[in-house]
Amino acid sequence: MENQTEFKFVEKCHGFNIPKATREAVIKYLQNNRPKIYADRNDRLSLEQVAKILEKPDGILDVENAIWEGCLDYSWELEIQAVHDLQERFPELANIHDTNLREEFLDYLSCDIDYKGIIRNTPDVVLRITLHSNFEGVNWAERGNGDFKDSDYIKQIKKLLRGKYEQASFQQELDNIMSSCNQFVFLLKVPVTNIIDIAQKQWDKITIPKEAWAGFYDKWNGSGSVLEVKLLKDINMKRQWGPTEYDSVSVYIDEVEKYSVDETYGLCGYPEGQIKVHEKKGV
Repeated sequence: MENQTEFKFVEKCHGFNIPKATREAVIKYLQNNRPKIYADRNDRLSLEQVAKILEKPDGILDVENAIWEGCLDYSWELEIQAVHDLQERFPELANIHDTNLREEFLDYLSCDIDYKGIIRNTPDVVLRITLHSNFEGVNWAERGNGDFKDSDYIKQIKKLLRGKYEQASFQQELDNIMSSCNQFVFLLKVPVTNIIDIAQKQWDKITIPKEAWAGFYDKWNGSGSVLEVKLLKDINMKRQWGPTEYDSVSVYIDEVEKYSVDETYGLCGYPEGQIKVHEKKGV
């Protein structure tokens, strides 16, 4: 009974009545005038945030939540300003404390954040698409006469790219390999919206445009070949592109990886485009 009496006392002290017609009018007004935090031209995602988007299907939500938490103080200010505006527009609300009024209509007052603007302001990012294999690396021990023609990994790559690459450029790539840990990679600069699409789809196939750079790269030692294999056609392949579970495609943000291609070569002028991913049937 004591607890019940205490509850009534609190309700009496802080309770307030808003006429139904006024409440409906306030909600209708707020639906069209919700406070919003707009992105200016300097608001953009960091490379680490872009990489977090790529980590899992709901990675974009983690990034948006982090942005929202960083805007809490400013959101509070905008919401209180909006409450004061309500009190001027609706005299019935004038005597209600602004924080109480904020809580009452918080579902309609909480700030929208211009996430799309932030994404739009973020520069395109270089993706590294890597072909992993059960025979990881080109295997230096099998090298012969200036190339890796006997390597099982090279045989796999040639089979995958059959008819879609220029053979002379591929041989040049092999002649310039400097270590046995190289993997075949594609490089392409893409917009963040493309990265969100890749992360959110449960894809089993991927399409690399023929404009992408391609070649062998050693991410463990920060070295590689000339990355100038000329592609003649778009490359379509399954996520599990070989016979074993290790023969898979992985997509990385190049600049956040240890020994990135950008860091190793100091390159610029990457080709631009978009990666297409194709969802599993029935998803």
